[in-house]
Amino acid sequence: MMLRYYSIIFLAIFALFFFNAPVTAGEGPDSGERVDLPDELPEIPAPPPEEEEEEEEGDEPEDNEPPDEQPEPPIEFWDTPVETDEVVYVVDRTGSMAYAFSGTAKDLEGSIVYGATKMQATNLELKRSIMNLSSNVIFNVSYYAHRWGTAVGGHYVYTPMPGPEPASHTDPAGSEPDVVTWQGKLVPATDKNKASAFAWIDVRGTPNGCTCISDGCCDGGLRFNCKTLFLLTDGWPNTFRRTIYYSDFGYDVDYVFNRTKTEIKSGNVNDTTIHTFYIPYGNPSMDGRARQLMQEIAAMNGPGTFTQIGG
Repeated sequence: MMLRYYSIIFLAIFALFFFNAPVTAGEGPDSGERVDLPDELPEIPAPPPEEEEEEEEGDEPEDNEPPDEQPEPPIEFWDTPVETDEVVYVVDRTGSMAYAFSGTAKDLEGSIVYGATKMQATNLELKRSIMNLSSNVIFNVSYYAHRWGTAVGGHYVYTPMPGPEPASHTDPAGSEPDVVTWQGKLVPATDKNKASAFAWIDVRGTPNGCTCISDGCCDGGLRFNCKTLFLLTDGWPNTFRRTIYYSDFGYDVDYVFNRTKTEIKSGNVNDTTIHTFYIPYGNPSMDGRARQLMQEIAAMNGPGTFTQIGG
């Protein structure tokens, strides 16, 4: 009986000692002993930042900007490209434009036109140039030829010496203006305006009369204060302001040429660039000087370019 009593006392003391004993470092619950937890939880370290991937050579960054606008094509006349968005075509329609064209004339589809006159070839090229104008271009068309005298042309007033024209010169009834212009201002190159210009060319582009280059250039082109002017002729000047000079016969040539250049330069108050185009007249002695005149007009105004057509 006493043994049983002491056994119970021993077990009670052992149990009391076991549950109150501290846990040493490294011991855990698996050992059956008590574990004291820390008062504060440890901080969890932040993950390292992700490294940016290097772009491989040749890769371009994305660009959300709109693409650059493509430049408009140049205006072409007789295979001469000109960068501009304003142009007036000033075209010779004198009597010699009825002569045979020595170059290659083509219709608007590109087929060769055989037996064309200089006027027909020029009208086709004029239409082709207008047909290909970009929508941002504004343009106009003028023809020139001295037609003082009758409704269809013809001249009977000459001045024997260089000098001012007689004040008594007036146009008889039925006379056609020396310079005719399609529109009173430059207009946009719309399909409607192009078709209108084509119809006007068919009516007005008929050859007859003498050559008044400065009148055509000033009254038919420079008065519009445009950026660019295309000036075409097939001869040299022999008239000014309703008066015919004898330059075709070898008289007054220097006066006529110098006056032509002076009037054009003086009338070019807006610094218009003048590109000149020359169709040979067919007389070698005349063509050399006429070509030089057109080259000088281009050089004095811009400078522009000079283009010889055929011949």
